[in-house]
Amino acid sequence: MVLLKGCTFCIDHPNYLSVTKNIVPSERIIEETNKFRVIATLGQIVEGYVIITSREHYPCIGAMPEELIKEFSELKEEFDRRITKKYEKPIYWEHGVIGQTIFHAHSHLIPFPEGKDMFYRFRRDFSDYKELSSMLELKDIWKEKGVYVYYENRDNRKFAFFTDIFPMYARYVSAEELGFPEKGNWRSIPKDEDWRLIRNTVKNLKEQKHTVYNKLVRDKIPEIIEQRGKVPVIHAASDEEYWGKLKEKLNEEVGEFQKNSSEEELADILEV
Repeated sequence: MVLLKGCTFCIDHPNYLSVTKNIVPSERIIEETNKFRVIATLGQIVEGYVIITSREHYPCIGAMPEELIKEFSELKEEFDRRITKKYEKPIYWEHGVIGQTIFHAHSHLIPFPEGKDMFYRFRRDFSDYKELSSMLELKDIWKEKGVYVYYENRDNRKFAFFTDIFPMYARYVSAEELGFPEKGNWRSIPKDEDWRLIRNTVKNLKEQKHTVYNKLVRDKIPEIIEQRGKVPVIHAASDEEYWGKLKEKLNEEVGEFQKNSSEEELADILEV
């Protein structure tokens, strides 16, 4: 894992668990994976504002390996779901090196009201842009241009803008569009108010986490989950995915039978 000594967002930062200004304290962390960390950002323009940052040091999302961008996209989709459920559908943006105040890949998700879209403001300020079909296109943009500003609206339309900008540009625009221009500079927000919103964000988005099983389930399992007052998230597997998951399920049931050689466990194998 590549880390940069002294970087606020790198995992080995000496003040990682500190509560001092400008350092990521543990109480701001909503979720961690092996590769990423989701944090309630300092300077809550609105409650529910988070950033996703890589644990390994990269200058921007476009500089990451393809498999890491795919993993990032999955995590982003999960927090899109959580933020939408608790607040509003979020927008997403990233300063691809230009305009960064911390030179480490980190991306912003902000709850945004229906009917609001920063695209027109971005297009007014930056005439050179491209609409993307996938975040993976950021890799080619990073290689070719070395800089970009990425923006994804509530409808999940994706854009890369190419220009020089001043630090925190997208944050200032977000604050203005949300009706809180005074919060454009995060340092100007009263600390007590900011931490109240941070704690609410962490609590609320942790509560929206759901358990991911990623395996085949029997008929009526989703209905049973609903009867318990929960909401199952399911999808129909492709033929290739189904065959792979079926073999995993068979191995699981055989393992259960080896632990407990009962007729019930044997019946489960036969059912698979």
